[in-house]
Amino acid sequence: MLVLICTTASADIPDHILEWQSLKVIEQPGDDAVVECTALRDGSGYSAVVLNVSGLGWRWSLLSLNRYGTETGRMILFTCRDVLEKWVTPVFTDDNTLAVFHGSRLEKSPATMRIYHIPSEEFTDYPLDFTSYDSVVINSAIQLVSGSLLVSGTGKDSDDETMLFTAGVDIEGNILWQSELPIGYNGFTVECVKLEELYDGSFMLTYEEDGFPGGLPVYRLGAEGQEMWEDFIDVQSEFIATPTGFLELPGGYILMAGSFDELGQMAFRGILQVYDPSLFELGSQEVLYDDHTFLTSLDYTEDGEVLCAGWTASSGYSPFEIEDVCPLMIFIDPDTGDILSYSIEDESDQTPAFIFNVGIGEYLIIGEEIQENQNDSDLFFGRVIVRDQI
Repeated sequence: MLVLICTTASADIPDHILEWQSLKVIEQPGDDAVVECTALRDGSGYSAVVLNVSGLGWRWSLLSLNRYGTETGRMILFTCRDVLEKWVTPVFTDDNTLAVFHGSRLEKSPATMRIYHIPSEEFTDYPLDFTSYDSVVINSAIQLVSGSLLVSGTGKDSDDETMLFTAGVDIEGNILWQSELPIGYNGFTVECVKLEELYDGSFMLTYEEDGFPGGLPVYRLGAEGQEMWEDFIDVQSEFIATPTGFLELPGGYILMAGSFDELGQMAFRGILQVYDPSLFELGSQEVLYDDHTFLTSLDYTEDGEVLCAGWTASSGYSPFEIEDVCPLMIFIDPDTGDILSYSIEDESDQTPAFIFNVGIGEYLIIGEEIQENQNDSDLFFGRVIVRDQI
């Protein structure tokens, strides 16, 4: 089981500093953000959904990249002009299938699931009929072991109440089940939701609430969304408390990661929390390297270690004026809780979005880069080798 000490971490520096073995930047006018990404199973490359904001235009595109980060194809999925009128939530179900949930931000509307069979630009739309809601926003979607999709989002009913719900959806748009959580109110707004299916078919859920959240709510839900257990991680945040995700550890233990800005500290820091199989809190640890630390992903390595990735920044007085951003990789031994950390230094500000283990000690990181003396972000594709293994 993963051992964490209940403590508030003081600022530190990563144990090791790395350099890129190779780095590819795909430049486009405007700001790019990686919304979803998957590695092809044969190792030949990657598919990524990228949101580009340029002037008053928004564009979601599907990018195909080879194993070296060279763009080999680009397909526009959605566009908006003048105002951000759409919400878009994509999920890859396999190398050749992309499911995109979408709907309107500006008016009451149901959700639609659009299926692309890559590389064809043709698609099929499946309207989704969620019971009791006049308007729906899907915030998160993952594929389950069964092949169906687990979605979570908010629905607005006829009384204008907004509720958080989960649902099972098959690949043809049929709602297999739907369940509502006992939270929500008029004006309830969710920024993001993180889901994780567990070995027994239940799943974990956490979300970021817009406003002044104060912490992170945690739920364990049954296979059809029924509430089994809940907790609240009080981090005393000021503006932001956002989840990174969950990881089920050997023996049924559960690790959760997130990030927040602590009240009055004007700095981002991460949080790691461990629960036992009965979901009793075993330990919690704040993570702070340099002046700011933000955690973006949580997964296993090929060696069975836990890799929690994100970024650090060594300058910037507040979370809204951050400079000198470097990718961060934190390796955790799941048996002892020992932590070894690495940062990757570059002249540009680089924020990782997705990280892939492609060999023992070798990783590919995809994210956004802002070059020195510039303001717009571009997609970067970096290869790094961790030479000191845990």
